[in-house]
Amino acid sequence: MSRWAGEQVSRWEGVRVGRCEKISPSHLLTCTPAHRPVFLMLLTFLLPLLSACGGATVEPPLPVTLTISSVGSASQLIQELGDQFFQANPHISFEIASANSTRSLEHLAAGEADIALISHLPPGIEQFQYAPIARDALLLVAHPNNPLDNLSLSELTRLYSGQVYDWRKMGGPSEEVQVVVRERGSGLKAVFDEVVMMGERITPNARIFPNGKAVSNYAAQERGAIGYVSAAGASALLGADLQDALKIITLNDISPAPENLRNQAYPLAYTLYAVTTPDAPSEVREFVDYLRGPAGQALVEAYGMARADR
Repeated sequence: MSRWAGEQVSRWEGVRVGRCEKISPSHLLTCTPAHRPVFLMLLTFLLPLLSACGGATVEPPLPVTLTISSVGSASQLIQELGDQFFQANPHISFEIASANSTRSLEHLAAGEADIALISHLPPGIEQFQYAPIARDALLLVAHPNNPLDNLSLSELTRLYSGQVYDWRKMGGPSEEVQVVVRERGSGLKAVFDEVVMMGERITPNARIFPNGKAVSNYAAQERGAIGYVSAAGASALLGADLQDALKIITLNDISPAPENLRNQAYPLAYTLYAVTTPDAPSEVREFVDYLRGPAGQALVEAYGMARADR
């Protein structure tokens, strides 16, 4: 029984307010009508203190879903990064859609995405906030029977402009050159045009494909084909079979190895950016910080990419 049960209400004058004592509900029945107003006033004052002694309940964070529009070459990477982040932040989940850089920025501007992952910074990017996530290479890929191991930058320009239309002029077999490019709006196409074409027009005979998978498939099947794909995207698509399925041609005698991305020796490389709006919610900022932090960058390297410039 509570120490207060059965005692007169006047004894409450000596109660120490800072203590947590249990009050028997039956005590209310012992109060005379004259004392009940005093008792109720004291009860109103004490109940919050008694509740505090039991400990406050911590409400869990409300669930949040972040939508990411990502270039296809980074879709698998960002999916795994999202899964890792979710383990430590189970109230934050992700919806990931694949689109080229231009479409991803359009989704962000329209409020249809919280983050855009793009491979090229276009004019007008100043209206957004962006942060580098990784450095990746554009691989030059050809049919596995193509005997060439290397091309110079000028030779690649001549192939893609249509000045050279037979592989024999490059030291290969007599085979029609079939250059393969990405679609308009692709960040990889923008990088290739800037580095390789430098204002020259690509031959109108070029085959146009909407993603790296289509480029890889065509190059693997057509003996005269040459194209470009992201290193991370090709590795995710083909894994250990990459070297057997396609011929990787070096550029200026420099391989697209991660160390050549870090020291910027390989000329045909790009930076993957995470782009957000200036008023992005805190969950978006937390995820971008995670991408650039130790755990995120470790996974970037596991995908064969180079860490982002700080």
